Amino acid sequence: MGTSDNFLDRLHIAKGSRIVDVGFGSNKELLTLSSIVGETGLVFGIEHSETLVKKAEREINVANVRLSVGDAVRLPLPEDSAKIILFKGALHEVKDVQQALLEAKRVCNNGGKIVIVDFSQFPVTWLKMSNLKWGSVIPGEFSDHHRIFTLVLRENKFNHT
Repeated sequence: MGTSDNFLDRLHIAKGSRIVDVGFGSNKELLTLSSIVGETGLVFGIEHSETLVKKAEREINVANVRLSVGDAVRLPLPEDSAKIILFKGALHEVKDVQQALLEAKRVCNNGGKIVIVDFSQFPVTWLKMSNLKWGSVIPGEFSDHHRIFTLVLRENKFNHT
């Protein structure tokens, strides 16, 4: 794939995939994902800020990106609508992380992945105490100043009560 974001290479995203980028923030990631999934795939960018969504709509001119104002705990997408749900640098801002992950599970296809890339200050203890079964942890660098981790949920097959 050869993307500039090494963690995306590790996800082995197939052409034609449907990906949700929750809290996309900037256009760079959306355009990278758009290129990876190709014209047969779709990238859904969800952002709580209407201002950021409108700005991105003006700046992004690719057919396979759909932008929406939304909240991580109430994604504006139908059930089983994406292969990968991505929270990059966003989940630490969510007040109800558990509900956001359950919502991601609802939107994620069976066999899909929920991916978290966030600062190391994120409450890892909460993740360890939860009964979500994480398939892998990929440490890495978000920038020169922040350590991050990537968690890939094992095949969207967890039960949460």
